[in-house]
Amino acid sequence: MWRGLFFASLAFLPGVANADITAIYSTPDASKTLKIEVASNGNLRSETSPGTRLIFLRGGMAFVVDRHFTPPMVASVDDLRSAIFELLAKVAPAALEQAKRAPHRVFVMKGTQVVQGRSGDAYYEQAPDGTVAVTPFVVISRDPAIASLGRAMAEQFEQGEKLSPSPPNLATREILRSGTPILINGMELQSLSDAAIDPSEFELPAPKDTPQQLRERLAKQ
Repeated sequence: MWRGLFFASLAFLPGVANADITAIYSTPDASKTLKIEVASNGNLRSETSPGTRLIFLRGGMAFVVDRHFTPPMVASVDDLRSAIFELLAKVAPAALEQAKRAPHRVFVMKGTQVVQGRSGDAYYEQAPDGTVAVTPFVVISRDPAIASLGRAMAEQFEQGEKLSPSPPNLATREILRSGTPILINGMELQSLSDAAIDPSEFELPAPKDTPQQLRERLAKQ
């Protein structure tokens, strides 16, 4: 279960537009969703379906709340990174070293695609043998009206990378920094709102776990 934590993502968003933002991404069949809420003060809350994992940012500190655990795990991203790497070094050192040497993902831009009425540049993943995926991994809009969401998504990705032993994916970073994803990993941007968000949405549900508590929780998974 702890392996899924590699793909949690979160961010501190200094200088985001002076309005709250709520964005909903989902696959066409709604089997996978992502809800991102960004307050005007930079606090962030991200929830993935089916509601088992929450991401928070408060006062510049990033946290993961994972309901796969009982009681839910609340961890700072820095503490969780340390605990994950410690555990991997003990139980799977070869896998850890292999992950550190993993090749970067490569993407090629091929035309544009319309997603839910918005148009953007389509980027397809390219395999080491040169084969290009049939469907795009991400479609990037250059619309300045939704640029604040783009900055949030880019920051989420970069912070989430901290929980993975693989090298930072510079190509993906560059793509996400260039605009706003209207499709990413099969999920389409379904809605975007600037309605005010209740400040309680950004409250952590419990005190964060200590580093030792994190080690014990991950070791049991």
